[in-house]
Amino acid sequence: MLSTNTTAFTSATGTLDPAAWQELAGAPLYTSAPWLSFCRSLYGDRAGAVHTGRDGAPAAGIAVTELRSEASNPFYRWSTPLTAAGLPTPGPTGLLVGQQSGYQTHLLHTPDTTPATAADAVTRAVRDLAATDDFRARVGRTDAGAAPSVGMFLSTADVRAFRAAAVTTEPLLLQLDAWIPVPEGGWDGYLAVLDERRRKWGRSCAPWSVKSERRKFAAAGYTVEHHRLADCVKDVGHLLAQTERRHGNDVDPDDCASTFAHQAAATDSRGEVLLCRDESGRAVGFCLFYEWRGAMYLRAVGFDYERLKGANEYFNLVYYRPLEIAAERGLSWYHAGIEAPEAKALRGAELRGLWLLDLTADSVLAGHGDTIRAANHAFLARAAADSRVVGRSVRQDVWDLAGTRPAEEE
Repeated sequence: MLSTNTTAFTSATGTLDPAAWQELAGAPLYTSAPWLSFCRSLYGDRAGAVHTGRDGAPAAGIAVTELRSEASNPFYRWSTPLTAAGLPTPGPTGLLVGQQSGYQTHLLHTPDTTPATAADAVTRAVRDLAATDDFRARVGRTDAGAAPSVGMFLSTADVRAFRAAAVTTEPLLLQLDAWIPVPEGGWDGYLAVLDERRRKWGRSCAPWSVKSERRKFAAAGYTVEHHRLADCVKDVGHLLAQTERRHGNDVDPDDCASTFAHQAAATDSRGEVLLCRDESGRAVGFCLFYEWRGAMYLRAVGFDYERLKGANEYFNLVYYRPLEIAAERGLSWYHAGIEAPEAKALRGAELRGLWLLDLTADSVLAGHGDTIRAANHAFLARAAADSRVVGRSVRQDVWDLAGTRPAEEE
């Protein structure tokens, strides 16, 4: 039998040494020990992890976050999507199954542990933690029973593993997550993929539009520099603050720079920045990415919009240059993340599902499967109606888990 360890908040990886955590199925970037260390720098002893093991050796694990109040990141407030779908909510506090940064939660396990076995043991560990008097007091739960334990931004495969184990509630689709395959043949290979999509789907994916966008950017007189994040946090913080203000969020550039400095330190300066400067030498845009285990992860972007020249700066800095670098390094995927699915699908992305799944034993979502499936169907129907290329880029396993199917081809 697998034993459980619910001393979750001893460190960023619970009671496990970071190196041992890394052995759990080759943790992806946003569940890696360095990234969880960054989350710990943001959220202190509220960020941790549970793991299971046999004879002290880790067999499975997952990141967790203690929510003593509503999540500071609005994307991690589980009440928002539940309420929008007409579903009951378990209240704002409890155990977030996942870390509160990165929009990806992964169930980790060793190669000799099946996903279903790992999911069953981790579910028990999570529920045991949420039921302790100490944890319930820390998150201010005065009602009877365990605090809620809700997974957010889980992959389709992990949701299937949890539902094959002990979880009976239906998953709610939260976001579409964009992954662009990096083909063989470098940039020419990428254009060939777009051309194949154009032939199948129409002119919207035409490679010549990409070439035009690149020519326009090249003629604008910009200089693009390649830096380590640790060496340019001030510029990056200023540009991110500019972008946040454009979206109505008044943030302090120094606070942004400080957060990036924490991120650089926690991740051993793995972050890489493409910094775009105009002729005066002023930084007008950046793209931050990480290379991690065969993939490149887009992490953050920012622009001084008033100084841009309308030369397709966003697409060149955020997609085309990173894809060239990924191809040069022989990487397999460029992870472009959530939001703006059409722009990403047009540039070759496949769209994977990210889900909310309530792991609580007596979940408030029990008996609401029809409502959840209807919400999932509506989500995907809207996405397909808004853009045919988005509908066609959603992976089939997302349609299958959502309990719906893609619209018929015209």
